[in-house]
Amino acid sequence: MISVIIPAKDAAATIGETLSSLLPDRSLIGEILLVDDGSIDNTVARAWDAARDHALPLSVTSVSFASAGASRNAGLEKASGDYIFFLDADDEIVPGGLSYLRDALRAKPHAGLAVGAAIHRASRVDKLKGPGSFGSDLYHNVTRYLANELRSITVGSALVTAAVSAGIRFPEKTGLDEDTLYWAKVLMRA
Repeated sequence: MISVIIPAKDAAATIGETLSSLLPDRSLIGEILLVDDGSIDNTVARAWDAARDHALPLSVTSVSFASAGASRNAGLEKASGDYIFFLDADDEIVPGGLSYLRDALRAKPHAGLAVGAAIHRASRVDKLKGPGSFGSDLYHNVTRYLANELRSITVGSALVTAAVSAGIRFPEKTGLDEDTLYWAKVLMRA
């Protein structure tokens, strides 16, 4: 089962499409943990509408962190799946992406992490970002990743096992690249 964690703040305009992008992989998703960080629009209502319309297993937690990292950590605390997938409330997953990532991890269960492509919406243009090329040497992966020699692992592109993710959290006081720091820690294990 996959736990999908979505931090959200004032994402009413995009949350419906974000949740709808999960439909091709609905059978793999055990829970969608939306962590609403003080939205003042109708993000939560739109999320519930989309979940009801598509029979998605949505759970909503309301917090006041003003931090995507802290919101993701709140989702991690509630996650019960064998796999963890992070998705931002204004992005979409590649159609069937969770199936591809899960199948990659099943083919190499010792890997602990599968990285694919992600669709990031910026302004009015969708951007498709492809994965980097990671090897079996953990130290080499982390070194190359932090030296910016590998494409960043982006939220919405990676599936990590709960075992590898256990105890690793996003920095909560960092406003930029908190996900890079999280993924660097994951790469030390996977």
